[in-house]
Amino acid sequence: MQFDYDASKFKAAITAVALASGNGMEKWALPMFDNISLKRFPDGMLEIAATDRYRLAMARIFPQDHTGVIQDEAEWSALLDAKALLSFVRLVKTGKRAPSTIGIEQGLPVTLRWDKWAREIEPFEGGTFPNYRKLLATKVEPDGKNLVRFNPLFLVDAARGCSIMSTSRTEAVGVEAFHAGKPALFTPYNPLDRTSYVHLLMPIRFA
Repeated sequence: MQFDYDASKFKAAITAVALASGNGMEKWALPMFDNISLKRFPDGMLEIAATDRYRLAMARIFPQDHTGVIQDEAEWSALLDAKALLSFVRLVKTGKRAPSTIGIEQGLPVTLRWDKWAREIEPFEGGTFPNYRKLLATKVEPDGKNLVRFNPLFLVDAARGCSIMSTSRTEAVGVEAFHAGKPALFTPYNPLDRTSYVHLLMPIRFA
């Protein structure tokens, strides 16, 4: 079965979420974190997530038109190599003359289609992706007492991800849950239509 999503939003979501993936650094120790999690829900929503254990990015893409979406269709999920997904979305061009949708065909392998291009990616089956929703559901009230420190490169990536998923590259970035020792949530101030994005970043701990 193939599911279609807006090409520009899918490209933005993969590009932004991949910033939090292991990016090959975990190839031998924890290769699961070099992958991006794709999960489709019965209402057609596609949830895309990645983490390297120190940060987490998650985007949701909603179908432009729910016509034909089977509400009782079983959930589908796969872990796909982040570099393979990035190489595919780099082929995707946006504009009036460009095809407006990307097709995701579930199966072994998973097939991505756009225009004349098709990419087959074998799902990773060497582990289970962390239950990141528990982290996103946790709210921490600021205590106003402790200085929160972040890896500067990770902080830039969080801002970049929010910028990619925003309607304007000059929009502000929202920050929630500042508390020493707890993760902070970064979100676009004005996200792309029918999408959502969060970037969770763990602070640096000092003795």
